[in-house]
Amino acid sequence: MDNGNHSASSDISSMSSSTNISGGKRTSDGGGALSSTEAQPGKDRIPHGTKRIIVFDTNAYREFAPGGPLANCHAKAIQLRKCEQANSVFVLASPTVIWELTAHLVDQADKAYNQCLKSLVILGQHAVNPAKPDGGISLFSDAESTVCRELFHAVPEVNERGVRNLGSFVKHVVKYAPDLSDKNCQEHIKQISAQVDAAEKGWLASMQPVLERCDPASVKQFFGNLSDIELRKQMSKFFTTQAFVDMWATFTVHMHAAKVGYTVASAEDLKSKAQLVLDAFPVPVHLMSSLLQKIAMDQNFKLNNPDKKRWNFIWDTQLTFSIGNSHKIGDAPIYFVTSDAEVIAAAKAAKCDSRVLSLKDYLASVGF
Repeated sequence: MDNGNHSASSDISSMSSSTNISGGKRTSDGGGALSSTEAQPGKDRIPHGTKRIIVFDTNAYREFAPGGPLANCHAKAIQLRKCEQANSVFVLASPTVIWELTAHLVDQADKAYNQCLKSLVILGQHAVNPAKPDGGISLFSDAESTVCRELFHAVPEVNERGVRNLGSFVKHVVKYAPDLSDKNCQEHIKQISAQVDAAEKGWLASMQPVLERCDPASVKQFFGNLSDIELRKQMSKFFTTQAFVDMWATFTVHMHAAKVGYTVASAEDLKSKAQLVLDAFPVPVHLMSSLLQKIAMDQNFKLNNPDKKRWNFIWDTQLTFSIGNSHKIGDAPIYFVTSDAEVIAAAKAAKCDSRVLSLKDYLASVGF
């Protein structure tokens, strides 16, 4: 079963910054070569006394972006940053959010162009790294790096190599927007846009076999000669079971092990790491379970429906790896800001909703 988390970060590489997911608990190493290791990275990257770490999703930035000229974006982001600093809040920008916003900048005729440009400017001002007064930004881990570091104490080398380009690109946008005519800037936009498009198309293609397996005729061998509606109910029910959850976790371990050259040493090694996936990252599996239940119950379900934009699910899934009750850097817990109803529902199902805030509630919490 495909887990829906085919990441573009093998191509759109970014930094794996600084997350200690399981509160210091680490698994034993198996075999295989690892790309790089760090015991607990990132503690020295946040200001002393930080009480909360905040990550915005894509729509939170788009919702926060004001009307009017770009100058309004700079002013609003700086005002928010002052409120956050007064409340000991440290902000990290998600590479996934940067990819999503940048993908709309390849064509000025894109209906979302202006809103995404404003949102990217706000992100760059909002996540300014206090250690880099020249405008550098603080980046959160991409999903692949987060999982690989937690399971294998390593991150894919390609993910680390791209951080300078990504950070420099955002810095350039903040400084020069709306003028993005610089040759290197344009090449970066085109590259990210192409890779985002390829990742979304790849996810749609990978999910096609899932749709086919959810056809009642394909599952009679498992559930018996029931009516189509009863077969669909049985399929939907299966996606809520521990058997499905274990399949998803096992697939996740194997997929990420391959990215850092880790060899799963034994059945026990696989079992312990699959359990760590479920303990540390429960929200993505609930998000996938919810999608598969919908597919199972709706005979007219279309992943490529342009109105639903289901291909955005790949990015929603990646972002939900940021959510977890034990996620922190140093002693500062990580919170995720979103108004996405499906993400919020998945967080509630995973009992992690205390780490999810709506934009309205978050802004109120810092006195903005």
